[in-house]
Amino acid sequence: MAEIDRITITLPHEMAEIVKAAVAGGDYASSSEVVREALRDWKMKRVLQLKEMELLKTDIDKGLKDLAEGSVHDFDIARIVARGRKSGGRTRWATGGGMRNVGALESKLKNSTRPLVRSH
Repeated sequence: MAEIDRITITLPHEMAEIVKAAVAGGDYASSSEVVREALRDWKMKRVLQLKEMELLKTDIDKGLKDLAEGSVHDFDIARIVARGRKSGGRTRWATGGGMRNVGALESKLKNSTRPLVRSH
């Protein structure tokens, strides 16, 4: 079994009540179990955040490289829509709202300021 350190933590009243309710409701045997599970969840979330940050940095580096090489074009909605129509709407693009068919994005593109990222 892992070595256990005893520490004292201070929580806002609302959080303390959530911990107490979880124990009183039978979900956990002790406040320590609640905190341990919350820390395990936080640790997993943090690992995922760091991985996402690394992917974002990679995308930024690629974008900066493309910019330096002159392979970046002005954002042209008409060109994007025409390309989508030419492909028969088979090309899929990712937006903040999820995956959609290019043809279905035309109206959103006209009013959107979000960048588009090609999905792989």
